[in-house]
Amino acid sequence: MGVELSPAARNHRLRTPRLVANSHMGFIRTCFALLRWLRGVITVSEGSETCMHSSETTWRSKILIVGSDFTHMAELRTALTTDGYLVHSSMSGQDALEQSKAWRPEIVVADGSLADIEIPAFCTALRASGAASSILVRLRQPIDCVAVLDAGADDCVDRGCSMSELRARVRSKIRLVKYQAAVAMLVSST
Repeated sequence: MGVELSPAARNHRLRTPRLVANSHMGFIRTCFALLRWLRGVITVSEGSETCMHSSETTWRSKILIVGSDFTHMAELRTALTTDGYLVHSSMSGQDALEQSKAWRPEIVVADGSLADIEIPAFCTALRASGAASSILVRLRQPIDCVAVLDAGADDCVDRGCSMSELRARVRSKIRLVKYQAAVAMLVSST
């Protein structure tokens, strides 16, 4: 995996962010400045699972899709792969729990129902394992949404939502996960 500087860094126009630690707002501003700085400086060559797109400056995020309806899962997998995400899928809840522990995806998308475990129980087990940062559930019946959110899901949509809305929700969750990771890294380094 090779690391190279962006054109801005090579042209000496790059200024490192100043660390301002006199207040919480200063710390938050510093975090965002550091994230903006990192986005423009580092590109990683295509060769590992955690690489940047050659056309974008965002890390390729890992998403695990779990569901029992092959058609809906294939449609979702195609859409997310087209968006540049690394996508794994599973047809059973137990297999998805094992995959999430081994692969550590940023988001798990539970699509519909699962044959071997109820969706709320799956969310509870996944949240307890700490193997995924965010859980997005797409349900057949919107009335189950309260139970799923109480069980640990971060977001819940019904099957009637459009693919573009679902993709926007995934992008939103990925941004949130990345910012939380960056802040955690900054906090642990100070």
